[in-house]
Amino acid sequence: MGTPDKKRLKDLRSKFLQMTSPQEFGQERKENVTIISRNVPPMLARADASFLVLTDLLRAIPPEKCSEPDYNQFRTVAEEAYTMAKDADLLTKADNIQADFSDLTGSLAFLCRHLKVLQAAAEAKNSSCDLRVGICAGLPPGPESQCCFYGKITEQILQNLQRALEKLCPAFQEKRRQFLESLTKSDMERFTRAHEEFLTHCKKRMDGSAS
Repeated sequence: MGTPDKKRLKDLRSKFLQMTSPQEFGQERKENVTIISRNVPPMLARADASFLVLTDLLRAIPPEKCSEPDYNQFRTVAEEAYTMAKDADLLTKADNIQADFSDLTGSLAFLCRHLKVLQAAAEAKNSSCDLRVGICAGLPPGPESQCCFYGKITEQILQNLQRALEKLCPAFQEKRRQFLESLTKSDMERFTRAHEEFLTHCKKRMDGSAS
């Protein structure tokens, strides 16, 4: 081996020993090479896309225009996304990967709890309403006044949720940015591809809700 080759080998060896992670040497994380772990980025992408679509929709809709079928749909999507995020977390633990998805799973759990309450309030409103009655103010006790009561409760709960999301979403976006920066190149490619596909799917699925 000539002198230039020996010098290059020495430089490469020195550079490798100074690396803090395999990615710096053009490699991927050792842990992230199994079929199990390769499924994690697309699963997280689906959960993340659902959260973004749901929160955008919930923050924008007028409370008086949202109905029981809308809340049923929102809750179903939120629970599916929460399950997906939890499953991704379990897969990383099974594959001994150090990752923290608590911001996504916690935010989705928050949505699921509030949507469950909204769904129950909307069901109570529907069960007590005479749909032929358009004005409930000043009515004597009976189904119509109960309809008004549960309607106002439902609107108030949604307004409270909207105010909470105004604070939650910016903080979540910052955590999301940090998480995406931690992904390897190949994981980011899988995440982005799945996210784009499922974002389109989720928007179509939710199309017409609260419209």
